[in-house]
Amino acid sequence: MPLTLNFSSAQLNGVGSLIGSQLETGLPQSPYLFIIYHPNFGSGNAYFNIGAQPNSLGNFSGSFSGSFSSGSFGLTGSLSGSTTGSSYSSSGGWASGSNGINLNGYIGSTYVTSMVISQPTSSFQFAPGSIIPPNTLNVNGTGGISLVIESQDA
Repeated sequence: MPLTLNFSSAQLNGVGSLIGSQLETGLPQSPYLFIIYHPNFGSGNAYFNIGAQPNSLGNFSGSFSGSFSSGSFGLTGSLSGSTTGSSYSSSGGWASGSNGINLNGYIGSTYVTSMVISQPTSSFQFAPGSIIPPNTLNVNGTGGISLVIESQDA
C-alpha cells in the first residue's frame, strides 16, 4: 500500500515527531524517498535529523540496544555524493542517491544521523534492511524545513 507522510516545520521543530507508520523492507515500498523543503534557503542554515527517540531525560539511555549507524534496525546501503571540492560516503541505512544534502555537514552517531540541508529542495533515499516498527524513528529539523516521506509505490 502506498505511503506518503507529511511533516510541517512545526512538527519538525524542537524534539520533532515520530514516524508513526511501519517502514517496510524491499519493494514495492522501499527504498523510501525523503524530500526536505527549505523555504528559508539563503537566509540561514537548516539541519535535518533522523534517529532514536530520546527518553524523558533527553538522552538515549534505553532507546534500543545496538547502534543506529551500525545497523541495529538492519539498515543497509550508503549515502554518498559530492560537494564542491570534496566527496563523502557513509554507511548505515542510506540507499544511493542524494540531492541537496551538504555531505560535508553529514554526521552519523550511535543513535542519530544529522545532515545540513543546502538547497531549497533536498532529497535522499532510505532503505531499511528489516521492518522498522511505528514510533521507533524520530525526525526533527531546524530552519523552517518541512518533510515528505514517500514509499517507492506512492
